[in-house]
Amino acid sequence: MSDYGILGFIFGASALLRLACKVVILAIVLGAVRRHRPDAYKPLLAWAIASLAGGIMLWALNLAGPIAASMFGTPGNPMVFVQAMNAGLGVAFEIIFTGLLAYGLVELARPPKRLEVETDPPYR
Repeated sequence: MSDYGILGFIFGASALLRLACKVVILAIVLGAVRRHRPDAYKPLLAWAIASLAGGIMLWALNLAGPIAASMFGTPGNPMVFVQAMNAGLGVAFEIIFTGLLAYGLVELARPPKRLEVETDPPYR
């Protein structure tokens, strides 16, 4: 196997593992957090969905970006251009996702809100 084949295998396997971990976290939020803390799961759900979508988008950009950059022409080396764009988007996504996660964890750490259930007066 050539160096590029090994590199492609490692890139694909690591991307698949990262996405699988994000899906597992999404399932945990939808299952355990929603069941035990329905008042606090929405920010964590938003974080899990955004993290999964951002991971898929960055993976697709890294995969298809060099092809698109070489077809449409970029200044300099297309691979360097795509890697720089991917790094910039990755930092922006990480800041946004960390903020969503922090907000969700703060909501989770607060005591549960009392659920007020309206009941009909007793029949007389």
